[in-house]
Amino acid sequence: MKRILSYIFAATIVLGFSSCDKIFDSLEGDLSKMYADQLTATEAGIDRLMASIYAQVPMNPFAEAEKNTPHAAETSGDTAYSGGVSGFWSYTVMRDINSLIKALNEAKEKGTLKEEQFKYYLGEAKFIRAYCYFGSVRIYGGVPIVTEMLDDQYEGDNAENAGLYVARSTEVDTWKFIINELEEAAGLLPDVHPGGVYRANKYSALGLESRVALWAASLCKYWDRAPIDSKYKAVQEKLTYMDKSDAKFFYDKCIKASEAIINSGKFSL
Repeated sequence: MKRILSYIFAATIVLGFSSCDKIFDSLEGDLSKMYADQLTATEAGIDRLMASIYAQVPMNPFAEAEKNTPHAAETSGDTAYSGGVSGFWSYTVMRDINSLIKALNEAKEKGTLKEEQFKYYLGEAKFIRAYCYFGSVRIYGGVPIVTEMLDDQYEGDNAENAGLYVARSTEVDTWKFIINELEEAAGLLPDVHPGGVYRANKYSALGLESRVALWAASLCKYWDRAPIDSKYKAVQEKLTYMDKSDAKFFYDKCIKASEAIINSGKFSL
């Protein structure tokens, strides 16, 4: 049921901005060929781009069906487990988000977006980028952090294209990057999004920050509950390992974000 609701929620986000007719009525020119600069020439076009990014949010990693383990599913020597835990790994989506952020800055410079509009669009983009990296780090550990388009690093099919190969960050730095993205998003987003309840707002970012920080803190504190083979290079370089001493940083972030939500007086159990 949770998985079905996730799909419904994702579809609602995409469709909830406004009707297709309303979006395309606001756009001018030949709609059989739409280019990025045409989409970013109007707020309706930017909404269209933002909707496509929302549709990529990885809501499903670590879903209910994947809480089974070979051990828990074993019955009389037989195992009913038939799959591994899924993660999120799509640098195509990351590129789309980075491209959108670039387009937002250009739209602001052209006057398409006012300062207030620019802030909440940028806040949404950062919120979604953080959510995507959260889907990656909790299964892969440290991952490459790419925050800009790398088109200018491509040197042709026969070149090494060294600039396209971004090294993995340590796991702790990846978690801290996500926290920082969400803090920036919370600072940019309004308390209530003018686009409606299905759009990220300040408290969406703070709520996700609280969850991310608690997850990271728990990993730091309880690493020794499962064996870690230190001979692996990824462990030695802390690409997939964190020290217990890092737990306090993340617990403090979790508490701060949670208190901001509680003290706002806008929510109740």
